[in-house]
This record gives sequence, structure tokens and C-alpha cells, in this order.
Amino acid sequence: LPQLIAARRTLDLDPATGELVLDDRFEFEGDALEVEEGLVTWLPVRVESECAIVQGEHHDLKICVVQPDGAHMVVQSFGEECKANLREGVLQRLAIQLPRGTSLVKLRMTPIKK
Repeated sequence: LPQLIAARRTLDLDPATGELVLDDRFEFEGDALEVEEGLVTWLPVRVESECAIVQGEHHDLKICVVQPDGAHMVVQSFGEECKANLREGVLQRLAIQLPRGTSLVKLRMTPIKK
């Protein structure tokens, strides 16, 4: 993309708690482009306000948008595509839709023991 000058991802893991902070920064020439973050999983996902819960067997993973305000999460399921490709389970994509002009995205991912 000619307008995208830089895209940088930083991950900060707290080894004591297992909490991970994902920090994505974008730099554009001219008007900012529309940005959408996407995370995929074979595990069930549900959205609760600004957070999503990925449901694991022994732990859940809570994914929350720290920045920017106004982000919106949507879960997309690919059940039909999985069947067509003879895959067991359903691949899901957590789409994090961001306000236009976003240049910083910060997500906090926290493991929750069941």
C-alpha cells in the first residue's frame, strides 16, 4: 500500500501473570487508511462489550481493546468453508474494527483459569 509508511508491532509479555499486551502502530502518508485487526482461532469466541473471550479447555483468554476508543469487535465463523475443505471444527475470526484514522491499537490479552 503506497500510503502505508510504517507498521510496527510490539508484544509485551508479563511472565508472572501470562498477560500479553499487543501494541500496533501505523504511519500513513496523507489521509490514514482504514485498519482492521484480525485474530483467528479454532476455539469458541464470544464478544462482551469491548472484550472478547476465547474459550479454551483449561483457560479462557480475555482480549480487550485498550486503545482506541470506538473499536468494535465482531466474530466471523467459517463453518461452511471448513466443511468444504473437509476440516473438523469451525475456524473463527475475531475482527476488531477500528475508527478511521487509527494509528495506534493496543490490545490486552489475559489468561483466565477455569
